[in-house]
Amino acid sequence: RMLNEAAAASRSEAASADDFLPIFIYTVLKAHTWRLHSTLEYISLFRNPNNFGGEREYYLVQLQTALGFIAHMDGKSLSMDEAEFDRRLKEREDQWDAKYGKDGGGADGSLSEGLGFSSEGPNDSGSDLTSQL
Repeated sequence: RMLNEAAAASRSEAASADDFLPIFIYTVLKAHTWRLHSTLEYISLFRNPNNFGGEREYYLVQLQTALGFIAHMDGKSLSMDEAEFDRRLKEREDQWDAKYGKDGGGADGSLSEGLGFSSEGPNDSGSDLTSQL
């Protein structure tokens, strides 16, 4: 909600989903939230539909959309050269390996698995949205 309010404050008109989603995707990436994908799946499967609608449902869908974009992100989706995207991704994965070790992401140590796109992880500690790397 704060991202939506910040986007609206910077413009004379109300912020739309087109304004919000790119900011939200960036925020999700920068948050480094551990096991976010599996936590989102849990919420989606086990939420009480009677207590989950309106604004809550909107933000859940926005999070699902953001994770879908991140999971399939490539150079083309970012309007950048594929070779440049691959180079930058490799740099980031090398930084990840240096900080967390080769198996710090998941079963194959990849950054995408560290974001929770698999059921494996470096440890079995909490899987809530607030767990940080």
